[in-house]
Amino acid sequence: MVAQAYQPVQWELFVIRLTRETGSQGWRGQVIHLPDRQTHHFTSWDAASWEEVHRFIAGFVPDEPPPPDAPQRR
Repeated sequence: MVAQAYQPVQWELFVIRLTRETGSQGWRGQVIHLPDRQTHHFTSWDAASWEEVHRFIAGFVPDEPPPPDAPQRR
């Protein structure tokens, strides 16, 4: 058996939470970057919100340049 070289792994973990209150027709939510608890809130669940979530996550992915308006990683 040939030994395999160690390959370091970098990972980022996020939670997307959606909430709809009783009697409400719309969804709102948040995406949380778990390692440092940075959170981005959104007030609707539409294409624009998906774009917001993508920009937030892209700010944590080192190999992908984030969009110009992506939040800066602390």
